[in-house]
Amino acid sequence: MEIFRIPTDRPPARPRVIALGFFDGMHIGHAALLAAARREGDRLGCETAVFSFSEDSSFKPHAPRLLSEEERLSLMEEQGIDAVFLYDFAAIRDLSPAHFAEEILVRDLSAAAVCCGYNFRFGACAAGDPDCLRTLLAAHRIPLVILQAQCVAGETVSASAIRRALAAGDAEGAARMLGRPYTVRGCVAHGKELGRRIGAPTANLPISRGMVVPAHGVYAALGYLEGEEQPHPGVANIGVRPTVDEDGTPNCETHFLDDVGDIYGRPLAVSLLHRLRGEIRFETIDALRAQIARDASNAKEYIQQWQNGQS
Repeated sequence: MEIFRIPTDRPPARPRVIALGFFDGMHIGHAALLAAARREGDRLGCETAVFSFSEDSSFKPHAPRLLSEEERLSLMEEQGIDAVFLYDFAAIRDLSPAHFAEEILVRDLSAAAVCCGYNFRFGACAAGDPDCLRTLLAAHRIPLVILQAQCVAGETVSASAIRRALAAGDAEGAARMLGRPYTVRGCVAHGKELGRRIGAPTANLPISRGMVVPAHGVYAALGYLEGEEQPHPGVANIGVRPTVDEDGTPNCETHFLDDVGDIYGRPLAVSLLHRLRGEIRFETIDALRAQIARDASNAKEYIQQWQNGQS
């Protein structure tokens, strides 16, 4: 998959179907939009591309991200996208809808067809909507495919809805909208190693600034180590470790239920399946140790049921 960062890179002039959006989360609605773009690309015999914004742009600066830019691009590649055009939102936010359609989509990106969601807005002050875009593109005989809302349990799927589910600790609800469990990624960092001293070693993943922090608490989880096919069952604590730490930095701390060996510095992805309980401050380390054992038992039972349901 080719990645073009505009205006630094100049994309070659060739016809392409373009899907429009930021695609944070790459949820089931995004997947449906990209699938429609691929079908249109197959029909027209041209490549499928995505118009989006770079991670460091000012697009929705106060909304915590569900995915890093690297994760977002990786999932687009898995969806069969041929090229991605990453724009700086600040550089184009004041363009009129007509300028955006005619100068960027038609002239710069050589659109042969365009796909967008039902709620897509564009142009200065978000003045343009899908009907406006259809009219502007029709002047160039370029078709527009508009995807309708995807719903789960009566709720419209969106990045905002997924953030709300995660903030409420509803890992299952978030997974239904994402099409997969919500996952925290990073390289295993050294912590205070208290878990190792009390017989429950943990893998620490600091949650990067600007990323979504799910509801604090303990989750049944699966850990995926880079280079290994089989996941490791575990108990993940999202929070600030109130019994042993007071610095307030959010962290994903996972105790695995099988032997993973020395994994410091290794890339790890922890998928949150189910919130077992909220975060608790324990008066003693012995009380913490006893609760970890109960959490491990509950997590093991849930993970077995979850895996049986997936098979």
